[in-house]
Amino acid sequence: TYYGKVLHFVVLNLPPSCPFIQASPSYIAGQPLSVVLAAITPIKPTSHNELGMPSYTELGPIEVVDASTIKCVVGRVKDRDTWTIIERHPVTQAFNDSELEATGNPIRGESE
Repeated sequence: TYYGKVLHFVVLNLPPSCPFIQASPSYIAGQPLSVVLAAITPIKPTSHNELGMPSYTELGPIEVVDASTIKCVVGRVKDRDTWTIIERHPVTQAFNDSELEATGNPIRGESE
């Protein structure tokens, strides 16, 4: 499992003439392609609490990754100088469209 704190999202709108978009699995001939990148600081858990939740004290250097590799949203709680990661179900598996329409509940992600 890989954890990171998202700092920014960047959307690149590439024109159909861009030579390398043809290698993308989502490429449609003659259509522009949008690529979403995320600037993150990776987190390397240093320990786990009694419930198995990973904890960390420092963030790594900034990395830029394809945002489609982000699988779920997690929360974090600070206790003294240590952050503990509170895992949630993957957003794509937690609800389907009919459940959201029936409940009217939006899905929210928080960075802190």
